[in-house]
Amino acid sequence: MWEGKRELWVKTSPSFIPDQSLYSGLRYQPAPADELTHSAGHVVADFIEAAHERGLEVYFQVQAAIPPGYRVQFGGPVEEDIPRLPDGSLPRRRVANNGSLASPHIIEYQHALIRDLLNQYPDIDGLRFDWPEYPPYFLDSAFFDFSEHARQAAGRLGYNFENMQSDSQALYQKLNGGLTNYDLG
Repeated sequence: MWEGKRELWVKTSPSFIPDQSLYSGLRYQPAPADELTHSAGHVVADFIEAAHERGLEVYFQVQAAIPPGYRVQFGGPVEEDIPRLPDGSLPRRRVANNGSLASPHIIEYQHALIRDLLNQYPDIDGLRFDWPEYPPYFLDSAFFDFSEHARQAAGRLGYNFENMQSDSQALYQKLNGGLTNYDLG
């Protein structure tokens, strides 16, 4: 890299001062502004302006379910908002730190964050939500989400949660130690 260095440390901060009124009473709160926000936060707005001057569109990518939603490296849900396996247990191995996409707490936070971003950067051309699903880094992730939040959402949408849960649990068990040579034929 530079001058014989072998690594690069990056410090992250919000690029704007969050409007706390948007998050009032919510379980999840945005990361607070800090010295870097105040000294370099303008860079994002400057970039948007420069891109538009050159005829480019600017889209923000936002984490769908990892509060505070700026970067995957920090943040994450409280236990109640973690997606569950078909047997209702918490996953043992995870790469993604996503919360339950059905959690009203995560949904409320995302609505506040979207409003805040659009108020701060009204000239962006759009938003892209990163991981609006459960990325299947491990097989377990393909079997999310059987949390209480998901149960309630399924009921509102007219799905038979119990049937989905029992069928998914049967497949989960089959794929996790239940396969035999007979299954190959």
